[in-house]
Amino acid sequence: MAIDAGKFRQNEWPRTESTTVQWTSQVRQAELAERFGSPLYLIHRQGLTESVHRWRRLTGRTEDVAWPVKANPSLTVLRILAVLGCSADCASPAEVQLALAAGIPWKRIVYNTPAPDRRWLQHIYHQGGTVVVDSLPILCELETILAGSASTGSILVRINPAAIGAYEQQRDWESLVSHAGSQSKFGIPEEDLLSALQHTSLTISGLHLHVGTQMDHLGSFTGALALLHHLSDQIHAHTRQRLHTLDLGGGLGISFQDGDSFPSIEDYVATLSPKLRSGVRYLVEPGHALIGPNIALLTTVQELKTMRGRRWAIVDVGTDQLAKVTLLHWYHRLTGPDGTRLPTEGADAVGGPHCFAGDILLPATCLDGLGKGDTLLIEDAGAYSYSLANHFNGRYGPAHVILNTATDLGTLAQAEEERFFDPTILGDQGLPSSDPPAAGSSALSHQEIECLGSPYLLHGAEDDRYNWLSFRRTASDAYQAVARVEGSVDFVSLPFALRIAGDAAIISLLHRQGCERKSIAVWGTRLAMSAHQKLAMPADLRVGLQLSTPLRKPNGSMECIAHWCLNEGAFTGTLLLSLSPA
Repeated sequence: MAIDAGKFRQNEWPRTESTTVQWTSQVRQAELAERFGSPLYLIHRQGLTESVHRWRRLTGRTEDVAWPVKANPSLTVLRILAVLGCSADCASPAEVQLALAAGIPWKRIVYNTPAPDRRWLQHIYHQGGTVVVDSLPILCELETILAGSASTGSILVRINPAAIGAYEQQRDWESLVSHAGSQSKFGIPEEDLLSALQHTSLTISGLHLHVGTQMDHLGSFTGALALLHHLSDQIHAHTRQRLHTLDLGGGLGISFQDGDSFPSIEDYVATLSPKLRSGVRYLVEPGHALIGPNIALLTTVQELKTMRGRRWAIVDVGTDQLAKVTLLHWYHRLTGPDGTRLPTEGADAVGGPHCFAGDILLPATCLDGLGKGDTLLIEDAGAYSYSLANHFNGRYGPAHVILNTATDLGTLAQAEEERFFDPTILGDQGLPSSDPPAAGSSALSHQEIECLGSPYLLHGAEDDRYNWLSFRRTASDAYQAVARVEGSVDFVSLPFALRIAGDAAIISLLHRQGCERKSIAVWGTRLAMSAHQKLAMPADLRVGLQLSTPLRKPNGSMECIAHWCLNEGAFTGTLLLSLSPA
């Protein structure tokens, strides 16, 4: 039996005109740009926390609000959500590892992709997480993979409905984000579900259905809920399965322009709550509607020009961070330096810095009073901005700053990207030139080696030494230490800094693991370091460490990421550590 959610698309469903709270109007734009640079992501912690609590009114538990990591994989965002108790909806092993590194435990991991890594599928299930089965072949494979396994995790089956409500307001991009269409690539057809669950030996915990992104009415959600309830009843009546979890997915849209009309979170909760059944766990995976309004992207006017009567403001961010804006014409509101929104009508325009004509942030506006060097805020940039970022025209990602309140001057949470760490540079194999060296110049003499080499690295580094003066744990995943450093030169070299930071990371990690001695072998496998200023020796050096949650991978190895800094950021680095019993 197919349930057409289209019949629910009636005017009686609540609709809310955009009333996004303008925390952006209070932001101290110029001061933040001066302090942290531009462009700059601003994360409004208070608004994000309130948004989570609003969604919890439907589910009853914060852990039943699962953040779709694909919408914004920022570790800063994930850490905030982890502390609040949210789960994570992950579409790849990389997203799983990000969520775990942020402190979200295995039991709050949902692994959902149409092309799952089979080792991770099994591993996540055995660690107590939730895996979503997207097709009949995967269901059959999972039977073999989990044969004889104890039921430690949960298995949900994703449904592809025969009919589900479409968008009310027609837009060019709908076909790209309507995930519950009968011809979409996701899920098991609802008409095949009953037979599949009659014959599987697996214990199925529940069903999953996701209508799409930026849904503009509640009919699709009420129709999806009705379908999930109907299918659950059929399964209970005709199979041995007893479902206790229904995942409603995400998709509730938000307003990007004044005049847009979308149901609010309160509308969603008020409409669906009376239809929920007791004894059933309901999961939601809100993206735009959870975080969208709580992150803004600060930008600065780089150039002002007038052509044939049209003024252009060229800013320092565009398609590199806002691909969905420039490619789908998904324009956002812009707040000017005085806290008022730029008009969306007029002869002027705001463009990005990239060299193609479609790099436009606001195609019609009035730029009266705006000058070169002024700042703007791009509102509602929380979802599918950072996650779709790219390095077009050699632009690199902005820093991320947390604002506890709108008027806060912020705390740096993630540094801006550096060109050196671009994968095109780090992944380069350094193929030598095909030009042969000049005759007789290929081999260096011992004298040349001695004259050109570093006496410090060859001999002097042996005199570098450090002693720990203090070491203390400041949080469950953080340590601070002070080391007395001295050596044969008057500065701290990168190799010496690595020795100090590496030792601090090992001590911190083993202490957190509860070891009384070094009974676990620890070695570094990946390293990134930056020296931002010279550190003099001899001196007392302050070391700060933050550790991720140790991750046990499908092959049995365990890894931990250590972020470290010396003297409040003079040197910074990230170290990937592998652990195994000694």
